[in-house]
Amino acid sequence: MAKGGSPEGRDRLKTNESGKAGAAKALREDIRPDTGTAGTKADEETSKAVVAFNGWATATGLTDVQAEWDLQVQRLQARLSADETALQRTAQDFLDFDYQTGNGLSRQNSDLLDRFHAQSRLDDN
Repeated sequence: MAKGGSPEGRDRLKTNESGKAGAAKALREDIRPDTGTAGTKADEETSKAVVAFNGWATATGLTDVQAEWDLQVQRLQARLSADETALQRTAQDFLDFDYQTGNGLSRQNSDLLDRFHAQSRLDDN
């Protein structure tokens, strides 16, 4: 990084922006909605089975399975949403990390130079 915090070689950081954008779009427009649709379809079918098995232990078991399925669909939806967000933030995260690393190295170099100059002054006396 150049003095003053401006990045040198910024064009060297390579990420597949169009690939990440396409993946985020697929998550947003296809995968997450289709997951919700599949979850709803399973709920509808399970509800029909619960009615058909009313009075049997199977109905209770299916009700428990349906509740667990709903939790799993919610968790999957949250994970897909987090993945979409992560895909959208990747390039910025790389740049932020690069700046933080450069700033940390600059501070270390500055500290070393200060100690070197202080020692040089002591040696000169």
